[in-house]
Amino acid sequence: YNPEANFADNSLCEYPVLGCTDQAATNYNPLANLDDDSCEFPINCTDATLNMSDSYGDGWNGNTLIINGIEFTISQGNAESACVSLDECMVFTSVEGGWPNEVSWELIAADSTLLASGGANYTNVLGVCDDISIGCMDQTATNYNPEANFADNSLCEYPVLGCTDQAA
Repeated sequence: YNPEANFADNSLCEYPVLGCTDQAATNYNPLANLDDDSCEFPINCTDATLNMSDSYGDGWNGNTLIINGIEFTISQGNAESACVSLDECMVFTSVEGGWPNEVSWELIAADSTLLASGGANYTNVLGVCDDISIGCMDQTATNYNPEANFADNSLCEYPVLGCTDQAA
């Protein structure tokens, strides 16, 4: 803008281009001339990287992934990453919140190996976990395992009530 101009030639105007102006950022925009605080920097994980996604872009809405007792979630936005330490025994559980179908994640080792992936409702154990007994912990299931200390209710079997007389 030139306040001394007495003839309009808007082709001389320079408009701000919002974006990340930090060249070290993964989303650096060389055309940006006004930083909008959107810069994203790579995380350098020594063991594994947890990449979390929300397909709608409004965060995980109370959904939480828990790995070895540490909670991970996206409070807002469509993606977030975090470093995860790899242990000999990896216990995965989750707390389901709203809109669970929007939630996805993947755990990738430093050598780019996909270790695990899932959504909002996920329970699993990876590695050598001698003190963990996985089983159905739903007492209404026919194969309820009272000795299990880690629930995988996808293993549960339920009675199907109905007539079994083929002549009926």
